[in-house]
Amino acid sequence: MSGNFVVAVRQFLALTEELIAQGVRKKQIAQYLQMYPSVLSVLMKPIFPEIAIMTPESDDLEARISQVFAQANNISEKRIRHDIRQYITQLEILKAGDASSVDGSTYITQLIRNSPQDILGKLVGIYECYYISSFGYKVKKEPFLIRPDKTGHGFVAQKGNRLGPAALEGFAYLTNAHILTMQMLERETILQDHFMAHFIMPPSYTVSLNLLKGMAVSVTNSYMPIGRRVVLKKIATTIDMRFYESIETTFYDLPNAPASDEISRYLSDTSSLIEFLPVPRPAFDESDLKKEIAISRQME
Repeated sequence: MSGNFVVAVRQFLALTEELIAQGVRKKQIAQYLQMYPSVLSVLMKPIFPEIAIMTPESDDLEARISQVFAQANNISEKRIRHDIRQYITQLEILKAGDASSVDGSTYITQLIRNSPQDILGKLVGIYECYYISSFGYKVKKEPFLIRPDKTGHGFVAQKGNRLGPAALEGFAYLTNAHILTMQMLERETILQDHFMAHFIMPPSYTVSLNLLKGMAVSVTNSYMPIGRRVVLKKIATTIDMRFYESIETTFYDLPNAPASDEISRYLSDTSSLIEFLPVPRPAFDESDLKKEIAISRQME
């Protein structure tokens, strides 16, 4: 895992350097990340540059990273390692938008900050997340949680844990009064899976929000998006990370899914999965569509 952290540190430095080259000041970047400027300064020099030149495959990497952090008494190694993927996601959003709007006026930032805290607060808790897996086409059940972020002005969404094949983390906000949107990025991996989901919110927030259904899109690369139904079932209203980390990911064969499980039956419908198939030697024009139809028919 430390090797992945080195890769993440390199990404962080590259993104911040690009933003600075565009005229964004370090103080503005810190403000956007909701981080003290002094903390960002210490991370950018000397901590992260020292870590960035380390070899990810080194046997003593863990100890060397801890030694670098130990040189700065006011920096929490544990917190930075936990939050770095979230920082990278925020910097990527900033880079993709208007880099001059680091005061929080970017479109996504406005949605996050303007989402009603009382409504999103009703969603805080631990969930079972159900959908058809992209590999094996089974009903997949994995842990999911929604919690306030460390600033108290936004909400974090997490999918999966260390017991499962992948763990993703991102943010949740209300696109409008009745659409909940979540964007997540896979943690601690070089080829990251991107996951976006939209859920239907009830017309009245006085009802219990114990089950949400929606549509998710997962992109493992720019050329194989997968769309599918997804269901969130709340199993706890408080955040207990020990409990969350203890939940194992489970796969059910569609024919053998529990007969009484309405969620499995709902997801087993053939229209619940939309998949874009890779084609040989893509030309990125209409001929690719013809090839994909032919491949799909051969697989039936």
